[in-house]
Order: sequence, then structure tokens, then C-alpha cells
Amino acid sequence: MLDPIADKCFVFSVAMVMFVETDITWWQFLLFGAREIAVFCGASFIAWGKTGVLFLM
Repeated sequence: MLDPIADKCFVFSVAMVMFVETDITWWQFLLFGAREIAVFCGASFIAWGKTGVLFLM
């Protein structure tokens, strides 16, 4: 249960450090965020279809 949350926090922190410390542009930072949102929505949709109840990972 905590592994997906920890993964999202890790990816966000790496993206934030890259944005602040390196030459990553704002649109590349937004791509990181869009990917995480897409993965979260896809996983929620699959979980909702299997159980009939929408839950957040």
C-alpha cells in the first residue's frame, strides 16, 4: 500500500531536484508530473473495474 505512494514521492523529489539544480525546463518538469498523473489514473481505473469501488492507491 505504501510502495506506490513512496514511488510517487521519490519521482516528484527527483524531478524537483533536477528542475532546481540542473537545466531541466519547465515543460520537461510538467511531463514528469503528467506521467505520474496518468499512471495514477490508470491504476485507479483498473482497480475500480475489478472491485467496483474506486479507491486511491
